[in-house]
Amino acid sequence: MKTTLRFLLIFATLGLLAGCNTFEKRLSKRPGVFETLDPDTQAKVRAGIVDIGYTPDMVFLAIGSPDSRSDHITATERKEVWIYNAYHRDYQGVQHLGYHRYLRYNPVTQTYYPLYIPIMADVYSDRVELRLRLVFEEGKVSQIEQVI
Repeated sequence: MKTTLRFLLIFATLGLLAGCNTFEKRLSKRPGVFETLDPDTQAKVRAGIVDIGYTPDMVFLAIGSPDSRSDHITATERKEVWIYNAYHRDYQGVQHLGYHRYLRYNPVTQTYYPLYIPIMADVYSDRVELRLRLVFEEGKVSQIEQVI
């Protein structure tokens, strides 16, 4: 029963998070950008495709906000880098964490005796993997690195 409840809670949370990052919600935050695009580019943006020459607003409409941003500045150029990650939670199994000690009363001998109950827990490990790296030069995507 607990496992079923846990899965339902995870799926409900994922559904809620996915609902927060739909194309329509992103479009409502940048309404004027989409109308200025030609029909082919609109179709790509709506499908979540990013291409060379896209502006930050176009990228936001296509795939949302990056997980992190950084600036790369040299004497001759300035680049902005957007990083998109994939997040994974791996189940490692049940792990024994120790014992919980209880005192039990024995009415026959009228004494207390220790009772040790094992403490078990599900163990997970979280992983973050780089999925997409976009480099902007002069306000447009100049380089796309995608991990397949």
